[in-house]
Amino acid sequence: FVCAYLIIIGDTLHSIAPSLSKSTIIMATSVPLVFLSWVRSLKYFAPLSFMVLVVFTIGSAVVLLEGARFHAEADLLGSDVSALTVHWVRFDTLPLFFGTAVYSFEGINLMIPIEDSMMYPRKFGATLNIAMVIVMAIFIGFGATTYFYFGSHTDAVILLCLELAKSSRKVQIAVQLSFCAVLFLTFPIGMFPIVQIVERRTVPILGFRVSELDEIEGDVEFDADDENGAPGAVYYDNDDDTLASNSLQWWCRLVRTICVIVVVVVTLLIPNFDVIMELFGACSNALATFILPAAFTLRILRPALRRWEKIALHAIIFFGSAAMTVSLYFTVRDILS
Repeated sequence: FVCAYLIIIGDTLHSIAPSLSKSTIIMATSVPLVFLSWVRSLKYFAPLSFMVLVVFTIGSAVVLLEGARFHAEADLLGSDVSALTVHWVRFDTLPLFFGTAVYSFEGINLMIPIEDSMMYPRKFGATLNIAMVIVMAIFIGFGATTYFYFGSHTDAVILLCLELAKSSRKVQIAVQLSFCAVLFLTFPIGMFPIVQIVERRTVPILGFRVSELDEIEGDVEFDADDENGAPGAVYYDNDDDTLASNSLQWWCRLVRTICVIVVVVVTLLIPNFDVIMELFGACSNALATFILPAAFTLRILRPALRRWEKIALHAIIFFGSAAMTVSLYFTVRDILS
């Protein structure tokens, strides 16, 4: 998922400054991203959430308005309407659709951290369902509308359609830069689960306990003894790094830096956005989103599941397997051709 962020940033900025290669842009972008990846708490990104939401909303509105203008002018000028043909079903682009559709919900890897940080975790299920319905409606509405406007000319990176719509250069640059900023700030959030897993796998190499990572997180402070004289719960203050050694801190920073470098290298080896979406849709997305969660649920909770729940989980596994098989076939065919 984070590879896709870098690809979109590279494609977008390259369209603004053609003299800079996509590889150069991606490598230059990775430098500040390394330092952003060192941030150990999601709360520090919270103030940026509202700004990102505003920028994303304005940018999406501009794309829709420019698309509407482009489609209206095409009809008035009697342009070749066949060039804007809308296909209800295109099997040759099924892997791209499947990968992009599932990729749109890549934030699913943050569900457990979000639930753990909620004041009332028991309300997480209902909140998640409402949020998913709203987000899905937005995605379907935006995707269907832009495809209706641009037809077969719709680019995998929708921002590049602004050039097709002959939008003013200033509008194109403003919208493209705003979306790049959104992706840039989202990258460290997408990396968060990855670096946490890698850190917990590697800190024992230096002889540290995994629990010592919580001291660096800075989520606890020392509490006073209770009224009965028993030792109070141990918490560590956010700004108190004295409990963790400098070597552990720098080791974690090194691990996070290596993770970003690996992502950048993998991204540079991927030719374009379409290929990565097809590959993700055909393999990792199908496994991570449909097959494995349903299989794990059946394995762990089988005795407590009702009959219709078991049927639903088997149906999800079947759908994911079928989608993975079909998508993988078209992806391999496209790559070989």
